[in-house]
Amino acid sequence: MPGFVPGTDYIEEQINFCSNGITFLNYYENGRRAMDNRNYRLALQYFGEALKVDDNPKVEDLISYCRLKLEETTRPSRPTPSDDQTNSGLMEDPEPQPELQQRIAPRPKPVRPAPAKKKKSALRIPLIVGGVFILLIIIAVAINLADEMGGSSNYSSSSSQSIYDDPDYTEDDYNDPASVKNTGGATYADLIVGSWKLTNFYSNDPNANTMLQAMYGMQATYTFFNNGQVTAASNFGVSTYYYYLNDNQLSIPGDIQNATIDELDRNYLTITAYYTQYGYTFSITFEFNRMG
Repeated sequence: MPGFVPGTDYIEEQINFCSNGITFLNYYENGRRAMDNRNYRLALQYFGEALKVDDNPKVEDLISYCRLKLEETTRPSRPTPSDDQTNSGLMEDPEPQPELQQRIAPRPKPVRPAPAKKKKSALRIPLIVGGVFILLIIIAVAINLADEMGGSSNYSSSSSQSIYDDPDYTEDDYNDPASVKNTGGATYADLIVGSWKLTNFYSNDPNANTMLQAMYGMQATYTFFNNGQVTAASNFGVSTYYYYLNDNQLSIPGDIQNATIDELDRNYLTITAYYTQYGYTFSITFEFNRMG
């Protein structure tokens, strides 16, 4: 049966999240590099671009610091007295006493220590790397499930069309197997031969909700032959597999890996298939009606 394939909106959302995070880090690193080189004007440009991507309070603090340093570098220096004024002052005023010199000596300006370099966010980089890793896992799972849904090893270029869109398709094309035995002693191997149309699928396990939503509106027909082959026809195309029966255990490698037959007679087939996805194991029940 077809598995779950993540929607394109979800994948695009994860890609945009990772892209924005990388863009923010590029602007942030360039801004820090420019600030360390005392190029505060260039650092303000980089930090401004980073702030557009992510409203980060640390970036706002760095912008305030760079503006303060720019003001200090552009502040005009205090005028120094001319040589004439200096000489005349020395001639008119007696040399001050050591105590007076000590009292009138200008106080040194307090030096404001530069703020310590702020460490890079310990969470942002792991979050971005983790987002990229999760995105790669989602893409890999989607590709793997797409192969299982379509049976890529059995696809041909002419079989990708849905049987429901093929104007030459008739039920007789997939209803060749021998008729079902009507005797009460018929085995599962006898009863399963024929064409079955999917009529319903459901699960009481909440872990199966995502897969059920992905399968909404699916149409499928399974035709079992005496030679152990089964033809699966669905909205995704037509594929041929081999099936295996062991008492009430049904397995179709490449499609249904593990299923239990709950009901099988001349008209109805009900199976419960088991899946494992994202660490959770759940079951989905499929109901079929015999065709023809």
